[in-house]
Amino acid sequence: MQDLNETGETFWKKFEGELINNTGNVYRLKNLLGYGANGSVFLSMKLAEDQKEPKEVAVRLMRSQGIDLKKYSLTHKNVVPYHDSGETTIKDYQLFYLVMDLADAGSVATLSELSQGRLSSSQVKSIVKDVVEGLCFLHEKERNIVHGNIKPSNILRFKGKREGEYIYKISDFGLPKFRDNVYYKSPEHLSGQKTSMDSDIWALGVTIVKMLTGSYPFKAETDDDLKRKIKNGEYDLSKVPEEWLKTVKGCLRMDTGKGGLGRKNIPWTAGEILKELETSTSGKNVSQSKKDNSANRQSKTKNPPDRKPSKPQKNIASSTAQTTKNIWKSKFLILLVLTILLFFVFYNNRYFLPLYQADRLFDAGEKKEAIAKYQEVIGIKPDDQHSYSRLGVLKYLLGDYQGAIVSLDEAIRLNPNDAVAIYYRAKAIEQLKKSRSPKPSPTPVPPKPSPTPVPTTTPTPPPPPKPPELPTNPPELPTNPPELPTNPPE
Repeated sequence: MQDLNETGETFWKKFEGELINNTGNVYRLKNLLGYGANGSVFLSMKLAEDQKEPKEVAVRLMRSQGIDLKKYSLTHKNVVPYHDSGETTIKDYQLFYLVMDLADAGSVATLSELSQGRLSSSQVKSIVKDVVEGLCFLHEKERNIVHGNIKPSNILRFKGKREGEYIYKISDFGLPKFRDNVYYKSPEHLSGQKTSMDSDIWALGVTIVKMLTGSYPFKAETDDDLKRKIKNGEYDLSKVPEEWLKTVKGCLRMDTGKGGLGRKNIPWTAGEILKELETSTSGKNVSQSKKDNSANRQSKTKNPPDRKPSKPQKNIASSTAQTTKNIWKSKFLILLVLTILLFFVFYNNRYFLPLYQADRLFDAGEKKEAIAKYQEVIGIKPDDQHSYSRLGVLKYLLGDYQGAIVSLDEAIRLNPNDAVAIYYRAKAIEQLKKSRSPKPSPTPVPPKPSPTPVPTTTPTPPPPPKPPELPTNPPELPTNPPELPTNPPE
């Protein structure tokens, strides 16, 4: 076996393009989506024999095995479902894998707002509510599952039914050994104790601070200093909005004494956090309404209707109007530039519309119509690898194996890592070999006797008349002819 102490992107990159085939379902690891010290996630293709077309899934490769997920019923709207798991050997490395749904909108860690510093309070509330509901499901007594790795990269986004709606689901649960980021480790974890549900709540509190402020609640220059501050609960919440302080402090509560310092120092449960979120939402509406009414009363007192605005007030109003005007000008210019760019893109890329139509026909199962559209796209853009790949798949499904090989060869030439094209090309070659193999000669059957030819009915001409037969014995001539008279008459 190979050494599993290797780390980093280079280690996990070497598995791209490899196959997992342990349970009858075949998974091709296509592209590396993310990795850590102990695991990685790949965009993969499920190439099961019972499927007409491959399906995109996410496959997580791990160095060590987590809990046995097969014995649990893990069906919940905020928990990523796992479809397959097992042990596999790839390039002499002993690994474990989990197959799950592919998040069509990435993870919370990939949000541009988070990378730029912070998320809005309303967006964080939506994320935390879904995460807490998933934790409530995992922490129930009949399951009693510790997630063990709550952090933004393990909170996945799935598109909802309405535009702009997202559902957040937690993934990578049951893998407490894999938490490789010290900032999310709980005090008991760093002290060598077994991780528990309290560890999940602690990591959730750190995640909330990270989403709201763009930084962690612990400031330290060395790892030892960081671990010391986490164990002692020395966190900094100065940048956290006031409406979130109670929830975050509830997550980061700790029981530091031997036997505990009482219930008030034990972290909240997932259910208590969910209750607090619902209460703070309704309470905020009431308090905000009171603030608005108070502000209206103060504005009426300060600026009665019969009092003319002073000169400074006029200057402020004029400046505000000018600023608003400049903002509208900026918006108009931005809109104009975007319109020109869109026009330029679509004008110079005329193949987008037929390509979209071809993909719609492909998804609808209209094979022949889709073939015609993809050929139209290739006529516009001869190096369109996607069209060649789809064209080859359609030809294979219609039984044109030779034509499928030609199209798939071109797709592979344009993109050697196209797993779908490689898979269907191999299948087409296999089908061609089957069709060209000599068939066993059947048992010889004696030939049937040919029928007697029927004579033609054309009348034959009558034979010519025979000549009269000559007598075989001619009449005998008299041997003694009559004597002529010696003396002729006078």
